Amino acid sequence: MPNDNLVIFKGEVDGLLVMLDEEARFEDLLRCFIKKLEQNKGFFDGAKIVVRFKGRKLGEFEKECIIELLATQNIVEIVFLHPFDDEATERLTITPKEKKKIVKNTNSKAAAIINARSKDKPRISNTYYHAGILRSGQEIVQDGCIVVMGDVNPGAVVKASENIIILGTLKGRAFAGDGNDNKKSFIISYGINAEQIGITNHIVNSPRTKMCAQIAYIDKEQIYIKEIDFKSLQNMIE
Repeated sequence: MPNDNLVIFKGEVDGLLVMLDEEARFEDLLRCFIKKLEQNKGFFDGAKIVVRFKGRKLGEFEKECIIELLATQNIVEIVFLHPFDDEATERLTITPKEKKKIVKNTNSKAAAIINARSKDKPRISNTYYHAGILRSGQEIVQDGCIVVMGDVNPGAVVKASENIIILGTLKGRAFAGDGNDNKKSFIISYGINAEQIGITNHIVNSPRTKMCAQIAYIDKEQIYIKEIDFKSLQNMIE
């Protein structure tokens, strides 16, 4: 179980300061963050607030995960601060009319990803969220995207007609673009040590990767798995 002190919420005049542990594994940090969100649901009711993150330098993929979790909350602005001072590295604004869209307010890579996703359609569309570990014998099937906020254990199955994002390690089976021929579908996970993955009609058995953010995608009728970077993700979402 993650330490509850990995994430600390502190109320401020205009919103919330979130202190992130600098040493913890990101998946542990994320689980703790999800737990704190559940425990503090009432904080996001009523007036719109600003959320500031401090204490840990987040990578682009990590910021994207945090933003996904906050996108449906009653938040008008998300600010990522420098680890050692109060200067904002990025400032992202959530529109009051449509919480599911996030508007670019910076030239950073993270904002470019957000802007590309929300240019033609709502940022979160037909997405199913599962909070916690998906255990052996459990199966999620979704016409759209799936976000699993935890590990997918051996014997568990995730099937989505679009994309799959796992904020943990994929050890079971995952099938993106299931039931269609959308070769832009992809699977993102923090480590892919799966029993099997599939994208559209392409299958790979027992892929193994190092423990970092990985993306599986189709190129020239083959599934490739590599460490995620801005360029590869941008190609997937454009």
